[in-house]
Amino acid sequence: MTADQRFCTACGRPVRKAATARPATTAEKPRPTPTASPRDALRSFDLGAIRRGGLPGILRHRVLFAGVGLVVVLVVLLVVGLVVYRATGPSPKDVVSAYFACLGKRDARCALSHLRPQPGTFTWEPPDARLMTDSVLRAKEYRPPSHVRVGEPTGDGDGRSVRVTYDLLGRRESQVLAVSKASDSGLRGHWLIDEWQETGATGLLAIVNPKAPYYLVNGQRLVSSRQPKDSALDQAPAFKYSVFPGRYQLTVPDNPLLATSAKVAALPMSAAEADVRLDLTVKESAKAEIRRQVRAHLEQCVRVDSLNPPNCPFSSLGGAGKNEHDFSWKLTRYPSFDVGISGESGAVEVSTPIGDEGRADLTYAATDFFTGKPVKGTDWSPVAPKGRVVLRDHEVVYQPA
Repeated sequence: MTADQRFCTACGRPVRKAATARPATTAEKPRPTPTASPRDALRSFDLGAIRRGGLPGILRHRVLFAGVGLVVVLVVLLVVGLVVYRATGPSPKDVVSAYFACLGKRDARCALSHLRPQPGTFTWEPPDARLMTDSVLRAKEYRPPSHVRVGEPTGDGDGRSVRVTYDLLGRRESQVLAVSKASDSGLRGHWLIDEWQETGATGLLAIVNPKAPYYLVNGQRLVSSRQPKDSALDQAPAFKYSVFPGRYQLTVPDNPLLATSAKVAALPMSAAEADVRLDLTVKESAKAEIRRQVRAHLEQCVRVDSLNPPNCPFSSLGGAGKNEHDFSWKLTRYPSFDVGISGESGAVEVSTPIGDEGRADLTYAATDFFTGKPVKGTDWSPVAPKGRVVLRDHEVVYQPA
């Protein structure tokens, strides 16, 4: 029987084809099972299961206890930190040293942060604090204390005394400072230095008998627009300012009226006033301008047709007759007047000493009281100019009185 036969020739039955041999194949390697990434794991984690109680009970309790424990630990650390800070915070000696370090850095805000503000009382008003600023300390004229030595604190409780010594313009200064704990809620437990009084960390500058309209202290302009009030009549008036210890320079701004020599003052920590007096003079150029203006004023006055020229330093009562008219003034002697600084008001004033007055002669026409005829009247008046001199738009201006 051949391979192409479909039926058996002997029995007639159909013949099945033999299965063809298949080629041998190699066994496939097993594929690795894919692992989930951390991001996929988070996506598949049902966070809501915790809120719905989907976690096992033991796990929920552990998470709860862990959260409570973390809060307790944070509270304990905070309390311990505050206790340690208060126990190991800046000591009174550290605060005094830091105060002088701030002055060395010319930082007024830093220095003020170590001082205890002291309000005034019914009988005592704190001095002006306009000079306790960064601009004054950072001026080239300021020199902070040097070679500072801070002693060990003495005393107990919430108050300490600390002696500090320092150099100021070649002179050794010493002061005992009062340091006490702050009572304010924001600074409770911090040591602060008294600002004023005998044990304070500031000084007191007094500009005695101020006569200029304004001053410069380390470049800071101070306007003396009002006269200070003093209880004692024999006490020279003064403007008083609280200052940090150090070197200061006082002068007046450049102006066409007044001149002075700059004065350097070493101001230590002290409750006693450091009196500084500036000797002011009227500039010669200003005096010449004032004389010119006074002469011009008098020449204007003599041209006024009146017995009493308004705002002029001479006048007449007349009396030659009735219907007086045609008044004519003439300066026959010019006055000799002074230009200086008043010892009372401090203003620049024009004054005429007794005996140095000038003379103005008057002629006028009138009608005789009895005859009715025209008569000529004559009179004369002393001429004593006076008034004040001010600066207006940086110009010298004479104001007759």
